[in-house]
Amino acid sequence: MNPIIIATLAIIFALSVIVILSIKAFRILSQLKQQNKDTSGLKIQEKADLLMSIQDLAQNMLNNNLNITEGSIRIKVLLDHLDPQKKVRDDFLVFYELYSATEHMPRHKDRDKYTCDDLKIYDDEREKIEIKFQKRIFDACRKISDYEFNL
Repeated sequence: MNPIIIATLAIIFALSVIVILSIKAFRILSQLKQQNKDTSGLKIQEKADLLMSIQDLAQNMLNNNLNITEGSIRIKVLLDHLDPQKKVRDDFLVFYELYSATEHMPRHKDRDKYTCDDLKIYDDEREKIEIKFQKRIFDACRKISDYEFNL
């Protein structure tokens, strides 16, 4: 066979492979771009859901429908998820302070391990802490409804 024909066929084959791989790469790139759009949309929706939950908890505390300690713990946890870089932590430090002041206390199922007398001691301590923090917690709850969470 003529060497020129072999070289031409090799070039045509190489160009065909390049075209096929380019098409494949373009499709993969398009899929990745779409996934990134979907993911960023999901992140925006997740943040909106977290913010809505934080606002609902704050309003329930202001309406005395939610215990201050329970609401503060929930808000603290949601703020940690909403703002992992802790950009807004200083603006809502009171939730973190109340969390720290009560984190040694038994919660939920852990309360089953204690006697009624022990629980009474913890509950009395918690109520004193709530009185101490109440004004600052309520101020922070009111602040949440108008706060610009630029995350």
